[in-house]
Amino acid sequence: MKILKTDVGRHSPLDDDNVVHRVYRTAQVLNVLDALARLLVHKIDGSGQVFAVGIVPPSLTQASARIIISENSDVTEAAKNHARHVLQGLHAARKLVKQELKGGDSPPPPLWNRISGFIPTDITDPSLHKLAEIETVVVRYSWLKMCKRFRKANRHTAFFTVYDAILAHNAEDAALKSLEAQYGWPQADDFREEFVFLGQVLRELDKALQQPLSDEQIGEVQSDKQIGWVRSALADVHVSSKTLRARMPKVSDMCAAYHADLLARSNAQGKAKADFAQDIDFNHWIDKVLSTYTDFRQLRRIIGSPTLDAVVTEEIEITSVVQSPAEAFVFVTVDNLRDALGTNLGVDDDDLSDFLRKRFQMDERVKVRGCIHCECAVLAELNSIRRMGDAIISYVGVSKPSCSVSSEYFATYRKVTQQDMQTTRGTHDQVYPWRCLSRTTLPIGRSARSCRTCCDPSSWPRL
Repeated sequence: MKILKTDVGRHSPLDDDNVVHRVYRTAQVLNVLDALARLLVHKIDGSGQVFAVGIVPPSLTQASARIIISENSDVTEAAKNHARHVLQGLHAARKLVKQELKGGDSPPPPLWNRISGFIPTDITDPSLHKLAEIETVVVRYSWLKMCKRFRKANRHTAFFTVYDAILAHNAEDAALKSLEAQYGWPQADDFREEFVFLGQVLRELDKALQQPLSDEQIGEVQSDKQIGWVRSALADVHVSSKTLRARMPKVSDMCAAYHADLLARSNAQGKAKADFAQDIDFNHWIDKVLSTYTDFRQLRRIIGSPTLDAVVTEEIEITSVVQSPAEAFVFVTVDNLRDALGTNLGVDDDDLSDFLRKRFQMDERVKVRGCIHCECAVLAELNSIRRMGDAIISYVGVSKPSCSVSSEYFATYRKVTQQDMQTTRGTHDQVYPWRCLSRTTLPIGRSARSCRTCCDPSSWPRL
């Protein structure tokens, strides 16, 4: 892990000469950046929503922390308000913890010793009550996205099909017996009880996530009650799935193998094919179901961390950044097209010319598609702040791994500026329509366009 550095500038509370402390602080801040970026995702329509976030810690000249947010479209007021509300709520909970430690001869046990998997909203402990309130807000904001994750590609239906078949335990089912032996299905009753419990909770969670959550439809009290039940169920799924994986690390693989066998037998009997994929990673599905819960668990560490207490302040400035590139065009000719497709294409020039006329409305000048990706927009903003002399945290949190070109752009930035700026989640090595930042924004335009790792630099037009 790289050591967190606040770039040379005005003093930041994160500055520390102790290398061990700085390594620990790096992990703390990176996890918070990741969790915050993912918890801002809430839309379910259109293309996938992606967020990037950066943190500018308070300094001698800036009393409040600054959160830089960018999205793959315009950042909504709902997203900015949500980030502010959650972070300020966590800061308020942190203050309650500090007050507890100061009062009386017998301070309460450490906060983490008092946190169970589920915290009810009617708990009397002030710090835990505040946490429950914030988690309720988080679940309400993420509700539609949670519903979509649960049912994506009908993985929940696949799980319940396997779950019911395993519990039925047909004595004549040779495939199931073979898989149980192959994957080491534990025979202990407590393991089977844990598996039964996991399926029951997931089935109840399925029912709860089918219900509307609008306060106008079911009332605020019922809405909060429903969120409370889902919060409790997610905590149960987290504990139960973790226990099962510890006892039988390949339990998901066995379920996936049995599901594939069930589908094969169904197809052989001429039954209608199921509307879900045959290869299902049930571990990944459960992780996605739990993502809102686990991300909030990570974010709430702000309360007990002196490092994060120095990063998040009572007043938080939220800055949204959108880098709108100027229009750019490239010329596409028959020769360009033939060079791209290869000489052995077997299509004559007239056919290629006809294709270009139809595709581009008889104009060889083609508008370049793509936008400036959100992590690059945050990079530009942090670079501007650094150049003004303020300390920055040299990491950008993203809700999804970066595309190949954005990853290469960060690498080029590091090479040209000698600033160790990183994204937190790496790259998925795929390429999407992408536009280059202006050289007036980042002084690396020429260098970036010379990089040939991911794509032809001609697709990176000068802005």
